[in-house]
Amino acid sequence: MAIVQTQLFSIIPYGVATISLVTLCPLSDRINSKGPVLLFCLGTSSIGYIILIATTNKAALIIGTCLVALGIYPAGVLNATWININHGGYTKRSTAWAMAQIVGNTCGIVGTQVYRDPPRFLTGHGTLLAFLVLAMVTTMTHYIWMKTANKSKEVIAMKWVSEGQQNPDKDKTYEELLDYHPDFKYVL
Repeated sequence: MAIVQTQLFSIIPYGVATISLVTLCPLSDRINSKGPVLLFCLGTSSIGYIILIATTNKAALIIGTCLVALGIYPAGVLNATWININHGGYTKRSTAWAMAQIVGNTCGIVGTQVYRDPPRFLTGHGTLLAFLVLAMVTTMTHYIWMKTANKSKEVIAMKWVSEGQQNPDKDKTYEELLDYHPDFKYVL
């Protein structure tokens, strides 16, 4: 009977993850912005890990697990999408995706090494919390950098228009210029 109850409790976080996945990812598409939604997801998961580290109360642990799942599942999809849409040219995009897969699979190896101290798993939760905080910092940095790059491209485009000329790089392909193509805009 205890195994059945354990299995029933595992449904709750996965149900929350499913709802957040089918809600947050389409929302980010609708508003055409991945960074803020990704940051929300990472922050929510961070709060979940803080709860898991801070308490032994069963109800709070379920809430913490639900918060982790609520953020982690859509964050994976949003991150993968953000990588693919923000690299100009097929070669650069495929290279970035391959690098992301290498790093992502390496994290699976790390996970097997840090979750060793049951039943609280403080080392594992703390390690993942640190990675989430790092991800939030890099997401914000990336967002600000891309926003600045988009504004810089707009200024350059306005300069060409004010001079009554066309940027000679507009005739080149994305594969030639990658992200530096005048028409390439980062999706924030």
